[in-house]
Amino acid sequence: MSVIGNFLKETRKDKNIKVVTLAKQVGISQPYISNIENGKRGVTKELFFKIIYAIAELSPITRDVYDELELSEEKKEEIDIDDTLGEFWDEYYDDIKQDLNSYMDDDEKPILTFEDFLDYVQSWSFKDMLAISGYSDFLDSKYGVDNYMEYGDYQDYSSYTNPEYVQELVFDYWYQSILSDFLELFEIDLSPIETKIETNWALLNELDKQEFEIYSTVKSLRSKSGYFARYHLQDENKEKLVDLNILYDQESIYNVTFDGKPLSEEDIIALRNTLNGIRYSK
Repeated sequence: MSVIGNFLKETRKDKNIKVVTLAKQVGISQPYISNIENGKRGVTKELFFKIIYAIAELSPITRDVYDELELSEEKKEEIDIDDTLGEFWDEYYDDIKQDLNSYMDDDEKPILTFEDFLDYVQSWSFKDMLAISGYSDFLDSKYGVDNYMEYGDYQDYSSYTNPEYVQELVFDYWYQSILSDFLELFEIDLSPIETKIETNWALLNELDKQEFEIYSTVKSLRSKSGYFARYHLQDENKEKLVDLNILYDQESIYNVTFDGKPLSEEDIIALRNTLNGIRYSK
């Protein structure tokens, strides 16, 4: 099993992310992810960072993350419906009576007083209350537009006033943590110093060319303060796409690779014939 494949597997499992979920997030097949994790396939630098980004995006808001990032300051105001009813009635009683009484049957007691109103809505949910004319406007004016909820879950992004901002904070937390753990694989603190150097070099020597490039890139992203800059994924450029009908240009064959290995003329012929058979048999 490759060092990097095993690291990706353990990182994914530590975050309780299923292979199928990660594969969908990255945009590759589940077997492909499994083969990378089990060392049966190599992983390019670009794909490595796509997987790291996907894991960081899928990782949860744990209690440690919540406390360390001080996300309590970003949460919506949690309200108790009962505590809002008196003030709501005082400001909107005409609207409330007109709205609720219009839905009542003739044999029902109309809402005329605050006590009537309390009795009528005593079993209502927060969603039910929002259907009353003026209630959402009342809450918006009191707490800020959409800055409130009845019950909040710190792991649910909808519990925050700015979910996109919180998602970015949490993503960066996990991105930093994952890359830090990655480099720790090769920077074991042992003594004497000779043992540390020998151990680190032994681990680095297990890496193939692609994996060593990944290690070097991660190391280059780390500043002196220990913060990792973002790796910029390459944008897909259709101008760089290579048509499989390249046998007329023998030099172009060597530009086509699979798992980092150049495809031979026989490989390309077989692949082209297979795709043509699928396309034109439909």
